[in-house]
Amino acid sequence: MREGKEVHCSVIKHGFGMNDFVQSSLVAMYSRNGEMSSSEMVFGLDGFRRMVGSGIQPNMVSLVSILPACAVLNLLSLGEMIHGYGIKLGVDSDVSFANTLISTYGKCSADGNGENVNRARSLFDRMIVREMVSWNAMIAVYEQNKFGSDAKKLFRRMLSENVDFDYITLVSVISACAQSWDYNNGDWARHLVTSKGLQNSLSITNALIDMYAKCGCIDLARDVFARLLERTVVSWTAMIYACAVNGHGRDALENVKREGKTK
Repeated sequence: MREGKEVHCSVIKHGFGMNDFVQSSLVAMYSRNGEMSSSEMVFGLDGFRRMVGSGIQPNMVSLVSILPACAVLNLLSLGEMIHGYGIKLGVDSDVSFANTLISTYGKCSADGNGENVNRARSLFDRMIVREMVSWNAMIAVYEQNKFGSDAKKLFRRMLSENVDFDYITLVSVISACAQSWDYNNGDWARHLVTSKGLQNSLSITNALIDMYAKCGCIDLARDVFARLLERTVVSWTAMIYACAVNGHGRDALENVKREGKTK
């Protein structure tokens, strides 16, 4: 699928996205690989291009709906064009538009120098009203682009401003701690998980296991795993990885066997 998406990006960048045969081939590719949402993006992007090409002015709803496709397909230039439309329409300060644009710039930050991360942060700082989703989007941008210290710093500011947080926030923060082997802040985040009553969230527990594994705290990773009410493939994989990277190869193999028996 990675190669297929690269072809899709190339198709759009070279102006072949409106070709009926190309569209049908792309939809077939995504459908056969169980990615119907991606096949829907083919029509979404095409519809947007046709609308603009026919002289119809897009509204905020159409701009917000097309930005996720730009993010998934790494179409930075199209995202920038939509940003420009937003400014022209005077909706660039709208919370939903800004939130989606922040995520888009973050996911298109393959430049390696953090330029688009800075653009996302500039958008965040200019927001007059910030919802929890706004904070989550910016923290996720930092975490996804390996700016772990910035993610943690922004989360602390979020707390200091008494903004509520959810499991999405904590998954990003815990993952940021894992990147820098930051056990202290990771353990602090676990206490926040408990205080928030989110200890049964699979996304959070999987992130905690991964974080403890990377920090060399195999016993704490086991403790989190043992408390799981439900174990998915991701949970087992995280625990197997935790054992393997911490010199517990036999335990890793045993977990592989146990996972096989649960299927």
